[in-house]
Amino acid sequence: ADKDEKARGSLIESIPTEKKKLFKYEVDWSTYDASNLSESVQRWVSKKVAELLGEEEPSLVEFVVEKVGEHLSAKDMVGELEPVLDNEAEPFVIKLWRMLIYETLKANEKA
Repeated sequence: ADKDEKARGSLIESIPTEKKKLFKYEVDWSTYDASNLSESVQRWVSKKVAELLGEEEPSLVEFVVEKVGEHLSAKDMVGELEPVLDNEAEPFVIKLWRMLIYETLKANEKA
């Protein structure tokens, strides 16, 4: 279990935190698709949207998961979400992208 935690820690450390680097990061979309990570994304988005808006918002969750499935860039995702999330769109996408990168890296390690 200790080894797993160390691996998780180093995975997390390898993910950029700065917006510019994060938004330039090449998400491994083939791993995303092959590993069926949309379920993880859906759970995460659902939780975060509920935290942000104070209630469940299934249509927004579906929209975000759909856009991720279309391999939209982080910058474009911010643009898509600004009308709904306003100034929360960018911090939301930053967290979403870090989670996406983490999940794809983790899936690659298992492969």
